[in-house]
Parts: sequence; C-alpha cells; structure tokens
Amino acid sequence: MGSNYKTQDNMKEKKIIFLWVHPRSLSTAFERSILERGDMEVIHEPFGYLYYVHENRPVANMTVDPNHPTTYEDIKKMIIEKARTTTKDYLFVKDMAFHCYNHISKDHDFLRRIKSTFIVRDPMKAVSSHFAMHPGVTCEEIGHEDQWNLTQCIIQATGESPAVVVAEDLEEDPAGVMEAYADKLGIPYNPYATRWQKTYYNMWDTWKEWHIDVANSTGFHKTDRSKHEETINKHPHLKEYYHHHLPFYNNLCGLRINRQWLTAKNASL
Repeated sequence: MGSNYKTQDNMKEKKIIFLWVHPRSLSTAFERSILERGDMEVIHEPFGYLYYVHENRPVANMTVDPNHPTTYEDIKKMIIEKARTTTKDYLFVKDMAFHCYNHISKDHDFLRRIKSTFIVRDPMKAVSSHFAMHPGVTCEEIGHEDQWNLTQCIIQATGESPAVVVAEDLEEDPAGVMEAYADKLGIPYNPYATRWQKTYYNMWDTWKEWHIDVANSTGFHKTDRSKHEETINKHPHLKEYYHHHLPFYNNLCGLRINRQWLTAKNASL
C-alpha cells in the first residue's frame, strides 16, 4: 500500500502551515474555521496512515483509503507536492504529533520548511472524550507528551517557539485567538471565519465517526468539565493518563497565544 509522489522543482511552494494536535482537542473545529477562510488548501491527518496502517497499530473507526501513501517519506512528498500545485494561498495540514513524532523529530530540514503551530485541550476533557470514542486508547494516543517534545525539536531546529492555541481560550474568545494566530503566522485575519454553516467534508471520511459533532456545528462552543471529571474518576487507568499528560499540557500553555498575547505584543512595538 502507498504511492510514489514526485515533486516538481520548477513550481513555487506555498507556505505550509502545520497544526500539531492531540485527539479531542477541538482541532477539527479549528480546521473548520480554517476552511471557512477560503484561502487555504487543507490536508487532514495524513500521518495517521503511517502510525496505524504502515506501522500496523490497532485503531477504532478508521476507514482506510488504499490509495493513500503510508510511509513517512511518501506522505511528506505528497504534502510538498500539494504545496507546489495548490491554487490556494497556503497549505494547512492538521495532524497528531504522535502519528509521526519518531520520524519528524529527526527531520530538522522539514521542520524548518514548515510553520508549526499547536492546539491543546485540558487533558481531563481530552482523555474522557477520547475514551468515549475509543475505549482501548493508549497513554501515547492521548498525545500531549509528544506535542511538548515536538515543540522542543522545533525550537532546536528553527530557533523559534511555536504558537500554541489553548482550546479553552478558543471556546472563550474565538475571534481573539484566531486574530492572534493569524498575526503569529503573518497571514491576513478573517473575522468571519469563527462561524459557519453545518457542512461535512469528504476529507473526514477516514475518521467519519469522530467528526460528526463538528460537521453539525456552526461555531465554537464551551464544554462542561464536570462530566469529564466523573468519567476519569471511574477509571483508574484514565486517571493515570490524565496525571501523566497534565505537566506537558501545562508546559504547552506557557506558549499560548490569545488576545492578551496579541495586546502585549502590540504594546511592545
């Protein structure tokens, strides 16, 4: 399984923006906002084929496209080719950090070629929500640890700290967070991209059951933490997952961008 993708060196490569996520982080809602902008080509979780198909791990509710590349190098080539052939202004790629951490952490050339950003959510909510979709979830699949480790690789490779969106900030102030995100990336801010019509995109077919909520959404909405806490307290292994990933979440929050970050940045100019 897999394909051999060739790039065309005579074509201009558009900026490649990565959103490194963990499962159940509001990342597909964020992706939906990006789609609403209209100026970005979007690739949805391509390295899932590396982690689950090529490396043969068990997974819940994945519909496999037999024509999708599965190796790290072939997926990377697909992304670069799309950046060179898209008619959009930018290429946006959303993926789990743990899907390819063991590969991309050593690939400093590619880390310098792309612009990496992150989104994180309170692990209490993330662990509980992931368990509801995939009761066999592993501690690695919660994802915050590999996100934090990847930020350190990015800093080492580029000399720059990546932007981190905190899901709770996004729920509270979508406009402020999206404006800060655009500013950090040096791209235009679109104030109309925080609301949208209910829409399903074919790119979600691989993980269709995971994206029903966002397909039926019209914007960002706050979630109640208490129900997630009840789930965690009923399952000792989930509580272990939560406490394992909480320090990495707190570290990532130290790189957060939001309205307050943007205000402080502009005040220092």
